[in-house]
Amino acid sequence: MSKAGRFFQVSFMLVCALLLLASGGFAAETKASPDVAPEGSVSDQDMTDPERVLAKVGDVEIKVKDVEEVIASLDPQRAAFFNSPLGRGKVVEQLVNRNLFYLYGKELKVDQSDEFKAELEKIKREMMSHFALQKALDEIKISDEEIKKYYDEHKTEFVVPESIRASHILVASEDKAKEIVKEIKDGKITFEAAAVAYSSCPSKEASGDLGFFGKGQMVPEFENAAFALKKSGDMSDPVQSQFGWHIIRLTERKDSAQKSLDDVKEQIRQILAGERQRKVYEEKLAELKKTYNVQTF
Repeated sequence: MSKAGRFFQVSFMLVCALLLLASGGFAAETKASPDVAPEGSVSDQDMTDPERVLAKVGDVEIKVKDVEEVIASLDPQRAAFFNSPLGRGKVVEQLVNRNLFYLYGKELKVDQSDEFKAELEKIKREMMSHFALQKALDEIKISDEEIKKYYDEHKTEFVVPESIRASHILVASEDKAKEIVKEIKDGKITFEAAAVAYSSCPSKEASGDLGFFGKGQMVPEFENAAFALKKSGDMSDPVQSQFGWHIIRLTERKDSAQKSLDDVKEQIRQILAGERQRKVYEEKLAELKKTYNVQTF
C-alpha cells in the first residue's frame, strides 16, 4: 500500500473508531434490541454478493467488495473489530464520507495545486519502485527438486522433538502434597478430583491437565520430574519449584519423529524463496547502480 494509501487507511479507521466510541460501542448499541440489527449496520446476509451496492454517492457505487477490501487490509485485531454488522456499517459510512470529500475536492480543483502535484509525483515514484521490484521478484521459481535437495540436507531441522502430556496438582507445602499423594494412592480420591479440590494452578479447571509440552517449556525441576516418568498413569513424588509443590502424573508420551517432505514442503519453499529474493534483490541493485551511475556525496 502506498504512503497516501496507508495514511488514508489509518485516518479512515481512526474516524470509524471515534464514531464507534461516540456511539457507545457495539455492545451498548445492540444491547437494547438483540434481535434487531442496529440502524446503519450491514448484516452477514447483505455481504454474500460482492457486487451488491450498499450505498451511492452521486454516480459512485459503494459495493460489498469495497467494504471487504478495507477490512482485509487491516491487522487481525482491527479487522475483527469492524467485521460485524455495526462495524461494516461504519466502514460504509466512512466510504461515503470519503467520496463526498473527493467530489468536494474536484469542485475546489485541489488536483491543480502545486502541492497536490508534488505529492502525487512522490506517490507515483513509490508505486513504480514497488511494482518494479515486485516484477523482479515474481520471476523467482522454486522447483520440487530444489525443495527435495534442501530437505535431504537439513533433515535435522524438521524433527518433532519428544513431548509428553501430563497433569499436575500444585500446593503450597510439602506436607500438604504428601497428604494428597497418600489419599490418591489409598484410593480415597482420584487424581482429577484432587486437582480440582486442592490445586492452586488454573489448570485445576481441566482437572490438572497441562496438555502436551516439550523440553525447555517448563521450569527445570518440573520438567526433570515429568520426563522421568515412564508409563502413562505414573505419578511423581512431591516436587518443589519456584511456584510451590507439584504432584505430576504422566498421561501420554510422544517420541521424537521426522517430519515428512510433504509436511514441510511449503515451509521449505518459503525458506528458499526468501533466500532467492535476497540474492535477486542484491544482484539487481548492483546492476542498477552501474546502469544509472549512482554517486554519493
